[in-house]
Amino acid sequence: MGSCSLSIPPLCDQLNPRLFLVLGFLLAAASTYWFAWMGLQTEEMTLVWSLIVRAGLGFVFPPLIMLGLYTLAREEISAASGLLNITRQISGMGGIALAGVLLERWHYVHHLTGAEHLAASAAGVDEIQHTLEAILQRGGDVGRLLQIKAEAVLSRYLSQESLVVAFQDCFVVFALVFVAAAVASFCIPGGDKDKS
Repeated sequence: MGSCSLSIPPLCDQLNPRLFLVLGFLLAAASTYWFAWMGLQTEEMTLVWSLIVRAGLGFVFPPLIMLGLYTLAREEISAASGLLNITRQISGMGGIALAGVLLERWHYVHHLTGAEHLAASAAGVDEIQHTLEAILQRGGDVGRLLQIKAEAVLSRYLSQESLVVAFQDCFVVFALVFVAAAVASFCIPGGDKDKS
């Protein structure tokens, strides 16, 4: 069978391709977990380095396709390759849809629990709102407009913070999925066979 990738064919031919799968999934898990600890104040270089580590996911697909097609006869390879591509596309769309549903749900839950936590805190919503109103009043706002602006600022802050926490939850879940995929990679047959 052919090599794993145009960039690393000698390694793929000499080493077990499952090692590349595990490496790719673990790098993806590390970068995804790294994303989970980022917030609104994260520096750009931190984001750049996490994206560089995430590029390790590129180690996954070539050996996965190679292992999937390894035991097939030559005439079966084109149909199987098409089926693998369709499966990969459908799985990708399903993963994006699942991530969107989880993110929206967790954003809603964290927004509600954040408001409840703020209401139960020592300061409370009223005291924080009065502080905001005092700041806005120094800026020239008065009357009902002052109260509306203070409520809008508080709501926007809660919405931003709850969205950050929702993203963090999603990243932790998908990091665990990548770790599970790395463990499952050891169960894929065909990696120990002689590929001469």
